[in-house]
Amino acid sequence: MLFIAGLETLPREEAVKLVAQLNVFNTATLLRCGCADFVGKVKGFFGTLPLLGRYPIVGTPIGAATNRPLSEVEKTIELAQKELELLPDAEIQSRLRRHLVDLAELPSGRNTTAVACAVVLRAAKSFKIDSTTHASPLTLENAVFEACVRDLVDQIKATLAKVSSGNADRLEALLREELSRISAADADAIRKATGIEELSAKALLSFLKTSSSTAIASLVVGSLGFAPFLALTTAMKAITLLIGVTLPFATYTAASSTLAFLLSGPFLLAVLAVIGSVGWKRSDSAIRDQLVRLVILVGRANTLGKGVPALNA
Repeated sequence: MLFIAGLETLPREEAVKLVAQLNVFNTATLLRCGCADFVGKVKGFFGTLPLLGRYPIVGTPIGAATNRPLSEVEKTIELAQKELELLPDAEIQSRLRRHLVDLAELPSGRNTTAVACAVVLRAAKSFKIDSTTHASPLTLENAVFEACVRDLVDQIKATLAKVSSGNADRLEALLREELSRISAADADAIRKATGIEELSAKALLSFLKTSSSTAIASLVVGSLGFAPFLALTTAMKAITLLIGVTLPFATYTAASSTLAFLLSGPFLLAVLAVIGSVGWKRSDSAIRDQLVRLVILVGRANTLGKGVPALNA
């Protein structure tokens, strides 16, 4: 499986980020973090009651969170990263493999191929892709990867649609800055892959808004994979800077509407309402569905030629 090859050759920094995220994203940890954030918000609300007449708390524009304090989830991931950074490369890879076995829900003694196939099958099921229609594991993996990219593009489009007119110029400026960090060769590759005559922030945003998710995903899965994927990650980096997302691999996790729900108040209330019952299992299953997509997307991205672009450097 190609995504396994990509995971095994991840740069150390990216492997640490990924394992830290896999360590944290489970129902128990997210529930603890969510409750801590909720308590903090309640305390903050009552602490600012005398100021309500002076400071608006409704209709905060996108981008206002850029300088906000880190959430409990972000702090937990940051702590996990610091602990992992003390470990040797072999141990980081060992822990990543254990996470894959856990996501595959297979015995620890199973070989890498069996684990990889089980992960892809779970991801396929989460996208409602019929695995029996694919002649080989590789064609199924390609279909899953394409679905992951399509989902990513859909969420980018949804985010762009919510950017207010007041923040549109700021987003364009942030994207212009991110594009300036790209080498001339990469910029030219993006231009050719997307069909943009002259690469600019405005032109790239227009391409993302007007091109279909299927067309962009086909470009990424095809022979020009790295260039269009770099275009996506560059745009998403600007978006995360605008909205103040600091999670590792923000391109993937921030673009996940399901994961966003899992980190939200309604999810926490739902889990609390059915704690110890079917609800807990369903939340764990939903999180695992997102994580199998994450590891496939990260692994395959690292096979596109130059690895996953750094998102939080």
